[in-house]
Amino acid sequence: MRAGAASQRVLLTATVRGLAATPLSQMLEVPKLRALLADTVTGQVAQSVLRIGYATTPAPATPRRPLEDVIAAPLPQSRRAAPHRRSRWWRHG
Repeated sequence: MRAGAASQRVLLTATVRGLAATPLSQMLEVPKLRALLADTVTGQVAQSVLRIGYATTPAPATPRRPLEDVIAAPLPQSRRAAPHRRSRWWRHG
């Protein structure tokens, strides 16, 4: 749980600062490469590897579902999506 929260913070911070992030999982699937990424003193091994940097061309934003589709509690009126937003999402999804 903490690793997921830490990853989320890193990815969101990168986004806020205008950086792009790409997970690189292939190297963790190869035992010899995974061993190179391990800390020999503590025995800890890498769980994920990220490439972070400035993109040469900006990627288009991915569509997001309205909050009321994913949150069980009622949202305050100020946070509710306009009705047309939901229909736009389903056309993309």
